[in-house]
Amino acid sequence: CDRLNCRRAHNHMAASNAAPTIAAPTIAAPTIVAAPPTTTGPMRSRPEKVSYEQELSRPFFPMFRREAEVSLDWPWYRGLGFGLGVDAAAAAGTALVVSPLTAFLDKGITESAAGKGRLWHAVFESAVESASRPGTFVRSPQFFWPFLLYFGTYLVANASETICESLDVDKAGPQLAAATGANMGLAIAKDRAFARLYGAVAPSKLPAVSYLCWLGRDLSSMYFFFTLPPIIARTLERAFPSGGDDHHREGGNGAYVASAARFLSPVAAQLVTTPFHLAGLDVYNRRSVSLPDRLAFLRYEFPVAIGARIARIMPAYSLGGLVNANIRSSGAIKSR
Repeated sequence: CDRLNCRRAHNHMAASNAAPTIAAPTIAAPTIVAAPPTTTGPMRSRPEKVSYEQELSRPFFPMFRREAEVSLDWPWYRGLGFGLGVDAAAAAGTALVVSPLTAFLDKGITESAAGKGRLWHAVFESAVESASRPGTFVRSPQFFWPFLLYFGTYLVANASETICESLDVDKAGPQLAAATGANMGLAIAKDRAFARLYGAVAPSKLPAVSYLCWLGRDLSSMYFFFTLPPIIARTLERAFPSGGDDHHREGGNGAYVASAARFLSPVAAQLVTTPFHLAGLDVYNRRSVSLPDRLAFLRYEFPVAIGARIARIMPAYSLGGLVNANIRSSGAIKSR
């Protein structure tokens, strides 16, 4: 009995000296609540699909296509004269940027057609001379006539848009007619001056056939500019159909197809307009030659001139429209 009591006492002391058992607390998993969508900024939406027919229905010519994409919103309380002043400044700035390359190329084309030298050699000489004596170049007829061509064309296009907006009338028809007429008249005047300056004969009156050739050149250009873009666009649309969610085709490829068609149309037009241009120069330089001789001249000179004719239209169909639009939009913003 004493032994049993001693064992119980020993077990009781061991139990009292043992470390207490602490139950681990139960921690509930936190509940994650989705944050509400923020509305601090506009959400990007997928651009609306645009077909090439819709894109090609917009204004074509670069001198006023850019303005159709930028809302100028002229503050008319400043007066119509202010808007026309900005138009003139934009036309002058654009012509100043675009004219030098055109001057180099047109002189080279004219001298090559006259048999005075190689086309690209003349272009290089003009560029070097203008860089070494810029003041003399800017005051020369070589620069004046291309500058007048682009300044007059852009000024008429800009001013016709400004006047139509001030009268709250549709600008598409008046602007197209005014800009086309100004461009054709000034282009023929420039070609007449270059033929007299850099032709093979002493300056004299141009034959009527030369004017007819250049008029046919400009009329065929208008035909190409309005007829060929839809044809090229349909061909590209069939070759590269839009589809899928590829980000390069987001919103459809109508805008891309239309842009490519607008760019390729003036280039393709040179295949038809270049012979008209060269024929007008050759009629002035050689007035008494047979038709086979003229055709032989065109076959020889066409491969030489076609590259320069394509190169001279690039500034007006890219850089020119951009400079003109930026100056006009800047003038509209600063006037507010």
